[in-house]
Amino acid sequence: MYYKLLKSSLAGLLLIASQSVFSQTNKDSFYDYVELSMRFFTNQISEKNFIESASKMGMLQSPTLQSKIFNYQVFNKRKELAKRAGVKVAYKITEQDWEALLTIDPTLYAAQKSSYFTVYGDTPLDSIRLLKAELIDRGEKQAAAQVSAALGQSLSFRAGETIAALIEYLYALPELPTFEDSKGDFFYSKEFVLRRVISSFYLMGAYERADEYIQQLFSINAHYLESIDYPEPHFQFAFVLAQVGEYEKALAISNNFIQKVETKNLSNSAKLYALLAKAGVLIHRQKDEDLNLAADILSSASLSFDSKVLTETVRSIAIQTLLYALNNERNNVLISIKRLEKYVQSHQEKFRDADFRDSAELERLSYQLIGESELAVRASSISLLAEKKLILHSLNSSLDKLGNYLQRDVELLVLERIKAEHEKQNLQLKTQNLRLIILNLVVLLLVLLIIWLWQRQRFTKKLAETDTLTGAMNRRAMYTWINKLMPVNTSMCICLIDLDHFKKINDTYGHGTGDEVLETFSTIVQNRIRKTDRLCRFGGEEFLLVLNTVDKIEAQALLDEIRVTFEAHNQWNSTSFIFSASFSAGVIQLTGTAELDAVISQCDNLLYLAKGNGRAKTESSLFCAA
Repeated sequence: MYYKLLKSSLAGLLLIASQSVFSQTNKDSFYDYVELSMRFFTNQISEKNFIESASKMGMLQSPTLQSKIFNYQVFNKRKELAKRAGVKVAYKITEQDWEALLTIDPTLYAAQKSSYFTVYGDTPLDSIRLLKAELIDRGEKQAAAQVSAALGQSLSFRAGETIAALIEYLYALPELPTFEDSKGDFFYSKEFVLRRVISSFYLMGAYERADEYIQQLFSINAHYLESIDYPEPHFQFAFVLAQVGEYEKALAISNNFIQKVETKNLSNSAKLYALLAKAGVLIHRQKDEDLNLAADILSSASLSFDSKVLTETVRSIAIQTLLYALNNERNNVLISIKRLEKYVQSHQEKFRDADFRDSAELERLSYQLIGESELAVRASSISLLAEKKLILHSLNSSLDKLGNYLQRDVELLVLERIKAEHEKQNLQLKTQNLRLIILNLVVLLLVLLIIWLWQRQRFTKKLAETDTLTGAMNRRAMYTWINKLMPVNTSMCICLIDLDHFKKINDTYGHGTGDEVLETFSTIVQNRIRKTDRLCRFGGEEFLLVLNTVDKIEAQALLDEIRVTFEAHNQWNSTSFIFSASFSAGVIQLTGTAELDAVISQCDNLLYLAKGNGRAKTESSLFCAA
């Protein structure tokens, strides 16, 4: 964005000369001035080529005001370069110059002056806020939108200002032109601001909101990402779409991202990010051969663990970690995650919020792939706490400063512009309208925050109680639930279930197929039992089923029905082989209170008996107190 600020500031400064001078200058030449300087600023051309080209355009020794302003912008802080180019830097931009530009085009004036404040201002945020209030006072909505977008961009680089920046972006959005309709690519456009809004919601973990703005962006400019070479938008868009289940769109973005990296010969760090984007989509989707395909994609990466480019090292460690996880190498995953955490922490001042977020998501995915449910929940909780801290810190900062900024804007305007009484009344009315608009935005964001925190709390609680592979309760949640249930309901059956020959299934068809067998069994059971019953993944291929208000005969009949349905399932998405699986079960009927561990121990004895009697059987009994 620094490129954008320099470019917009320079464009405005060149135009300030006067209406007559500018009208006699070919617009293409004017834009050439801008492009030439930007290629020099971004090291795309050498100093020698820059001076030669600028001289041919007549800018170095020209007496015109445009050339003087151009020389001020380029050479003011480059005295040695000015000396080598033979340029005497003596021009200073005055308020009369700004007034001339304001007369020509208020929107251009707004965009360029806000950019000028950002580059040269002593207190840029205060100056930009005052500029915004001035334009609102003049009734220049489109010009105020440009300033508001610039203010949002400046705030986005400051800690604790995420929501303040988001408010400015949303305030500006309705009045901004599309890129196609704007007068030059140094103006803020709807596309640019929408991308920043999407990034803000991505950092907050508000994926549904981010998806809404992605759809809005694509409805305006379906090919927007094709014009963007830096990798973050591609990765964030693909990630958000995968989170909301738009896998085909996410894959299309990640595929185009990979193609762009190869076609334009972008950095290896960008290539690693592109591969991570596609692999992440496939891992989220987990359809057919997705996990194998993700492993193949990541295996093609050129890893560098000691690169001078920090992001290249981090992304190399991330890819190595996912490869370990996809190959179910648990110990290597744990070691690699520790390595990543240590590296990020040792360079934390150089990483952004998005980098920390990406790192936390990688940990969650890796733990989930190796079946470490509790570690995956912990990683998700850490990420959620970071999102909550980011939002609350930003919200508190915005609320603390809101009143002060509005009051100061009013005072500065009154001191600066002494008008007739009716003009003061109009100013107060417009300022009150501004206050109302901003307060409404803050209230809206606060409501969204409360809803988001409530949804996240529910999601985190469910995540903490659920086995990520099968969707059944985990052991800890089951113990909590059943211990609450026993004192008020002592009429129940507890069933310990074990899938038959499960190790052989894993060894013969692979762990992916084994996981599918577990998921299928869990789905069949949960579709058959009542809302008052509970299924728990007890460990490995063992499940615990609690059936309320039934006796052992009814429980055994239910298990027989489930077994018939389960054994009839013989085609699997993860393999072309046709086979069926079965299970054995031990059932204990409770007619009074008892220690849960003692009940499960007797279930285990009955399960062992069922296995000994040929498997695919159920043995049941009444609970025997010791």
